[in-house]
Amino acid sequence: MVNDLLKEELAFAGSPSILLSKVGGKLDTNREFTIYPDKRRYILSIIVFAFFIYLEAQILFIDNIHWIWKILIGVLMVFFAWQIYANVKIIMQNKPMLIVSEKGIHDLTSSVDLGIIPWKYIDRIDLYMGGNSLQIGVGVSPNFQLDQKLPQATSKQVMRNLSRTGYAVSIDGFNFGNKRFREIFAKLKEYGTKYNSSIIFKEYEDPLLKKARENREARLAKKSSKQK
Repeated sequence: MVNDLLKEELAFAGSPSILLSKVGGKLDTNREFTIYPDKRRYILSIIVFAFFIYLEAQILFIDNIHWIWKILIGVLMVFFAWQIYANVKIIMQNKPMLIVSEKGIHDLTSSVDLGIIPWKYIDRIDLYMGGNSLQIGVGVSPNFQLDQKLPQATSKQVMRNLSRTGYAVSIDGFNFGNKRFREIFAKLKEYGTKYNSSIIFKEYEDPLLKKARENREARLAKKSSKQK
């Protein structure tokens, strides 16, 4: 029998810190699944941005460089400095990026905070490729109503998200890394299956790997038909 409720904070290399509530070594879906920023990932970004600033500073003080180039390099330096500031701010604040509980999904990775999206309004959760990184798209049913207390700008952003991607919320995997992001998707599936069995989950399959699998299956089917 399980005697104690245990809380463990797990940190993975190249992945966010994750606070899991566990019972006897298994995920307790009656409690929260909270993901915090991976400080090592953000520190690495800071080092990269600082290196770019250093290189640009070396170029900036070349005597014969044209003044237009100096302006462009100066703008880039300001941009990278702002990125460093943003990353340091995330590390210092250490706020949750995603909270999953029996109430629903609360995405805090973007500037648009919808609050908690209840499981009963979620009709699908897809893992898909958006831009250069994997995304988790949370689709909602037609009867989903935004909280009237939300700012009007937030409501407009959600409508743009729905028209552009078909999802009320898209969680960017760039913040987490591919392996950990797939594990997050698996946890969403575990919670979603328990609290709303009608949710449709769609995994992402690389197009090249999918094509190779289909070709292999076609060859096997052709070989099997010949043997008959």
